[in-house]
Amino acid sequence: MRRGLIILGCVFSVFVSKGQLSHESELAIADEWHSSFDNMEEVEALTAWWSIYNDPLLTALVKETIKHNYDVQSGLQRLEQSRIMYQQSRSFLLPSVEYSLSYVGSNLNQVNGINGYGTSVRFNWEVDVFGRIKSQAEASRYNVEVTSEDQRYLLLSILSEITQSYLRLRMFQNQIIVSEENIEVQKVLVRLTQSEFEAGLKSKVDYYQAETILNTTMASIKAIESKVANEINLIKVLMGKMPASIYDGLLEKHSLPELPKKIHTLIPRDALRNRPDVKRVENQILSLMATTKSAKKELLPQLSLSGNLGFNSENVDSWFEQSAMNYFIGPTLTWNLFQGGRAKQEVKRQQSRVAEYELNYKNTLLTAIKEVENNLVNIQKLKESTQWLERGVRSSKGALDLSIDQYSQGLIDYQPLLSSQQTLLANQNSLIVSQGSLLIEIVLLYQSLGGDKS
Repeated sequence: MRRGLIILGCVFSVFVSKGQLSHESELAIADEWHSSFDNMEEVEALTAWWSIYNDPLLTALVKETIKHNYDVQSGLQRLEQSRIMYQQSRSFLLPSVEYSLSYVGSNLNQVNGINGYGTSVRFNWEVDVFGRIKSQAEASRYNVEVTSEDQRYLLLSILSEITQSYLRLRMFQNQIIVSEENIEVQKVLVRLTQSEFEAGLKSKVDYYQAETILNTTMASIKAIESKVANEINLIKVLMGKMPASIYDGLLEKHSLPELPKKIHTLIPRDALRNRPDVKRVENQILSLMATTKSAKKELLPQLSLSGNLGFNSENVDSWFEQSAMNYFIGPTLTWNLFQGGRAKQEVKRQQSRVAEYELNYKNTLLTAIKEVENNLVNIQKLKESTQWLERGVRSSKGALDLSIDQYSQGLIDYQPLLSSQQTLLANQNSLIVSQGSLLIEIVLLYQSLGGDKS
């Protein structure tokens, strides 16, 4: 990892030198790099990444969220506004034409009244000789891309959030299922200790301890049910609109989705460059470069053509007679020879902004690599932790079964049995949390890779 970052830093100094960047720029990332993840090395498509869980209800959640989430809809409106602004900037490349129709009537001197009709067509066209307007339009076009990446980042974040919320919901529901299973065993033990006490074989302390752990487990379910309700409410907000079928599906307890067999472990050359935050900064740089070009061209002359064709007469019938016609057409050259250095300072300011965003671009890429690397490590360690916890649960179940049998035979007192119950429930909850965290970490991996919607 350290070697990769050093190589990355060295090559960065080449591709951003002299403030040059383009969509064809080569990123300083190896053709392929990866962290080990057992044998799961096949790269899957980044699109529709939620489908790796093979959960129809989750897929329905995502699709409804894309359609109805209010933040997503607001983002689409902002994107549309930026596109309109781009079209507006391009319109300055075309001539403007204005038509007017007028009538003048007065009786100023009580003798000779002034009456007349007039019509005219005026036009003006700045000839973009040096490309100033074109550069402004180009900057606006890249700003559309910036807004588009903002929208993609927003959508990716929302889809990641709703997927994580769904997985937490299933995780909490599975904790309830486990607690309910343990309650059934604990009820049996309450009856057993009560019978032993009534028979004079055991102390009533055993009965109280059994009843205490039963009540504690039942109380814990209520706390988890509160978390379930909170997650469902969050999902409602993120969706914007929740069909009854989805709501019913969320209330119904289900096991956690299975661990995907194939996830991203090999990262293609341009995978990180696909991230919305990386592409956003890239387009910001390109927009600033175009703005800098436009600022430089403010120092050059501006050529425009203007003209007017009009007709004025005392009555409409004589409008188009030669005597009623007037016109003019001609070029105008404008050149700001002295502005106190304002235009040159503006060029320097834009160049400084380009340099600033190039540094930001480097940092954004390094952050992207760090996030992906962390996700891969976390996935590996959570997978290993889950495997150990699965063994621990099996051992705890065996210990509890043996403790119940020995207690029934009077071979042990209640303390080892009580400890076995607590250990099993704790290990089962830890296993569920580890499984849920592993699935959530995979979501975060796809998010850090810039996973897009299909």
